[in-house]
Amino acid sequence: MIRKVLLAMLALALLISIAFAEEGPAFATIGDAMASEEYTGIYMGDSQHVVVVVKLDDAYIRLVADMDDKARELEEATMGYTDIDALEAATKAYHDYVETLPIAYGEEITAQPKPQEELDALVGKTLLEVEEAGYESSSSHMGEGDAAFYTVSCDMFEYDLLLDVTYTEYMERSQNGYFGDLTVKSAGFSGLSRRAAELRYHADGTCDEEKNAWAEFNGIMDLISEAMSGENPEEAIRELTEKMPEHAAEIMTLVNVFSAMSEQAEE
Repeated sequence: MIRKVLLAMLALALLISIAFAEEGPAFATIGDAMASEEYTGIYMGDSQHVVVVVKLDDAYIRLVADMDDKARELEEATMGYTDIDALEAATKAYHDYVETLPIAYGEEITAQPKPQEELDALVGKTLLEVEEAGYESSSSHMGEGDAAFYTVSCDMFEYDLLLDVTYTEYMERSQNGYFGDLTVKSAGFSGLSRRAAELRYHADGTCDEEKNAWAEFNGIMDLISEAMSGENPEEAIRELTEKMPEHAAEIMTLVNVFSAMSEQAEE
């Protein structure tokens, strides 16, 4: 039985690879994929790869391009500006070049979302309890009739939670106080999360934490955000650079960029 399952999986992988070889993944470059109707809006890059996700024939396909030296140089250049206009120009140059990178390979995402019965178990729980169950907050949006939907992610998928308040009430609560006690009325599958583009998540959804190129960067961003939102941001940033001297230059660059963007936004 196990042998048959393995052979079936191998045959499926072979068919997918043949389809990509014969049709080309239908896209020659990252830009081709992003410009297509099949593009899901999911894009991610690091120093080694750029990944976009498309949907072909009801299957989610992860398309991967290899970063080259020029792409890495252009990416590093985006970290060297505090002027918003120069930053935007550098960022555009980086993304324009990335879109020319050729697709190296594609693979079908075979991981499956949580079954509906497991999502139904969230009904009646508060948003705090949902978070404690392993779901991460993603976004919110208004549905028909001012309905409030709160989107959460878990592994490679997102789920929409209908709340027991209107969206107007949700926004008032989220802006003026605690909203973790809001209750879930229903829950359903929404789509792929951005983790679908993280190569540490294999096609079957299993995770290799050693390949998490984003954890350290995201952690630094969270620390900077927390420091800058405090009562004494300058002192908090100074303490942060002293605690993390190996990232001091990176921290100060990000702080300067955020400060410049904030000043221009106020103007």
